[in-house]
Amino acid sequence: MSSVGVDVGSYAIKIATMQHGRMGSKLSHLVTEYNPVGQALPSDTLLEQKLAATIKSVFDKYKLPKDMVSVCLPESLAYTSIITLAYLSEAELASSIHWEAEQHIPVALDEVNLEYEVLYKPKKGEVGDKMRVLLVAARRDVVERVVRLFSAAG
Repeated sequence: MSSVGVDVGSYAIKIATMQHGRMGSKLSHLVTEYNPVGQALPSDTLLEQKLAATIKSVFDKYKLPKDMVSVCLPESLAYTSIITLAYLSEAELASSIHWEAEQHIPVALDEVNLEYEVLYKPKKGEVGDKMRVLLVAARRDVVERVVRLFSAAG
């Protein structure tokens, strides 16, 4: 099985492919290709189509797998925060994460896709030790543009 990571920057498109097997994982491709539009996520339709065509041509040229592709967003288009909380169960955390995110994400939560990941969870009952939770949000319209770009790229 293989997985692919794609980073579209304003200067270059970077792609890494990993092969996963019983003996572990191995880097199988590392590709850098010039970004002809000079933008990571163009708002102009023609530039978006040109970038999608470039991404498609890179995948075709190097015969890269297209079934397990992960895409990153430029840091400027995402909101991240690490928060500390008293110990919470999974259910308690899930029910309180919305309120916590409102305090740390500078955009209305109904305008973003929000995810969280527990980075550290102390043992239950440890005094003074706090949980650390990573909050990540991206505007829905940005996520939709990324999905549209990579759908157009195949």
